[in-house]
Amino acid sequence: MKRVTFALLLLVSLAHADEKPIYVDRNVTPPVLLKQVNARLPELKGIYLPSKFLMLEAVITSKGEVTNIKLLRCAHALIDKAVAESMKQWKFKPALKNGKAIAVYLTFASTIHIRY
Repeated sequence: MKRVTFALLLLVSLAHADEKPIYVDRNVTPPVLLKQVNARLPELKGIYLPSKFLMLEAVITSKGEVTNIKLLRCAHALIDKAVAESMKQWKFKPALKNGKAIAVYLTFASTIHIRY
């Protein structure tokens, strides 16, 4: 039986406030994760995978949906695809600027631990 530990680290970047979507800065209340769906990894027996670091950038829309997922640092093609697919199902309370929901870029970093 395999067991996956997925630790999430949320990294926030700075950028110009007039971009759409924008990067979270001190004038923006960051989005809040409401629902996280864990990745369903395919069968990886026979593939040696020590702990792997994965980094993705995504847009959190003003409706709290995850879109435009980009891989910044890959772990393994099968893992990357499974994690990106699970992230599409995540839901957020949207970021706010001046009380209005806005779309923002966020970077997600995770260490993947696979146990059999």
